[in-house]
Amino acid sequence: MVAHRGLPAPMVLGIETIPMGEVLSEHVGLSGDPILIPELSGSEVLPAEMEVDGLRSYLGAQLRARGTTLGLLSCFRGSGQQFLISEVSLLVALAEQLGVVV
Repeated sequence: MVAHRGLPAPMVLGIETIPMGEVLSEHVGLSGDPILIPELSGSEVLPAEMEVDGLRSYLGAQLRARGTTLGLLSCFRGSGQQFLISEVSLLVALAEQLGVVV
């Protein structure tokens, strides 16, 4: 993990040990589509290390540079909040632009 804001320390430590290749290959695949999980509770899509009490939704987009996937740009939302289509589009656009400058 390069940067984060507002994540609990145990979650940060757990995320740093996740083999991102497994998450990407299983759930994002070759299509590069974003990962949108409206309800994290009980979800089997993300590793348990990425679940924290009070965080309800997850949105992630691949960070790619020169055809190579480097990781995920991820956002979490609290209880009672969902991601809008415009926010999904924005995160994907940010991830694409970050890949260009790497």
